Amino acid sequence: MPRPTVARIYPERLRHNLARVRAQAPASRVMACVKANGYGHGLLTVAKVLAPHCEGLGVATLEEALTLRAARVGGELLLMEGVHEPADWSTAAEHALSVAVTDPQQLEWLARQSLPRPLRCWLKIDTGMHRLGVAPAQVTAALAALRSHPQIDAQVTLMTHFARADERGSGSAEQQLQLFLDSSAGLDLARSSANSAAVLSLPDSHLDWVRPGYMLYGGSPFRDRDAAACDLLPAMNFESRIISLRRVEPLDDSLESVFGISVAELAKSFGGDRRGCRLRRSLGCAATVAHRHGGGRLRRRLPAARG
Repeated sequence: MPRPTVARIYPERLRHNLARVRAQAPASRVMACVKANGYGHGLLTVAKVLAPHCEGLGVATLEEALTLRAARVGGELLLMEGVHEPADWSTAAEHALSVAVTDPQQLEWLARQSLPRPLRCWLKIDTGMHRLGVAPAQVTAALAALRSHPQIDAQVTLMTHFARADERGSGSAEQQLQLFLDSSAGLDLARSSANSAAVLSLPDSHLDWVRPGYMLYGGSPFRDRDAAACDLLPAMNFESRIISLRRVEPLDDSLESVFGISVAELAKSFGGDRRGCRLRRSLGCAATVAHRHGGGRLRRRLPAARG
């Protein structure tokens, strides 16, 4: 028999969270991020809910994009990491994908490729994340390289990514945004900079496209402001069964602790990251991970054993 563990996905909550994006950035197009298996919610499940209500979907890998195309998910699909090898350029064009250029080497590969059909590109500018993107000083040369290829659409979208937009008041995102605006000034191209945190807290960053991810699934990107305060709903409920109760003698207070052990493989289900993980059960517990079982201290006080 299978383990009594279920992850329930709520399409109406995904749509609610997307509506929050629209309310925050009404003049912007939405590139909904569904990378990493739809943030663990199921790539196809999430994509089929969101695609009819946004202008594009963002994925990390070519495999994710091809999975969506095979399932007849239409609209713009953006490879946000770009291509990983030269032949990926032709594959992307064949399946009508959009490709982010995140490193000069990708432009070198493109120059040697004959594409089967026209292709749209986004150009990522590194304004301070220092992970992917061309330097601001390389933007002109990168655009020239793209436009020199006969099959690349001249209307390139410019993008950047904020390193610390979740740290409201730090000034980091504002500095990156200004550098991005300066780097793209006078180019008359569409621009995109806002992730979930910026969608909720930095209106000047909304520009032509926003790229929400975490907030679509009901998570707050802020440490000092929870999801309810952002009017976001969890798109997943994770349910399992308690198979054992354990009473533990008190160490530093007068109340004994009662721990419930579940059959859920939380480390696998949540990528091994147990920070902030909460299981909703009738007794309620704050969950942690112990090998193949979830366990947590029950919030509701149970009567002490007699005798």
